[in-house]
Amino acid sequence: MSEREKRVCLDPGHDAGNLANKSPDGTYYEHVFTLDLGKRLEKLLTDRGVSVTMTRTGGGVVSLSRRCEIANSIPDLDLFVSLHSNAAAGGGWSSAKGWSVYLYGPGGDRERAAQDILEQVRAARASPCDPRRLCTIRSSMC
Repeated sequence: MSEREKRVCLDPGHDAGNLANKSPDGTYYEHVFTLDLGKRLEKLLTDRGVSVTMTRTGGGVVSLSRRCEIANSIPDLDLFVSLHSNAAAGGGWSSAKGWSVYLYGPGGDRERAAQDILEQVRAARASPCDPRRLCTIRSSMC
């Protein structure tokens, strides 16, 4: 018997309702970047046989609670990934930088996946960042 297909939920952070998160010159919007990144990751994962659900696929508005509902509705979800780039509200540069990995609960496959992500990002020499207020971490079950 073969191993079941892995299930991942990608959450491109922010949306068209949050236009404040942008670069000082107004040419970079976090919601546009994270959607593009999410679509690229979706293709990479599906090409490798992973079942991917996106919390948003276009420029509309999706609330944080709806994003959690989407993730929580996926049977046997293996991994929830919320994509952000920490653009600053009001068009300034943010002091937030780097990357982070958060777990809903320790142990098992989730913790192994988080550890794998940490090792790969460290190997790429990315700078870590500190935790912030994270509704999707508090409200999703994966």
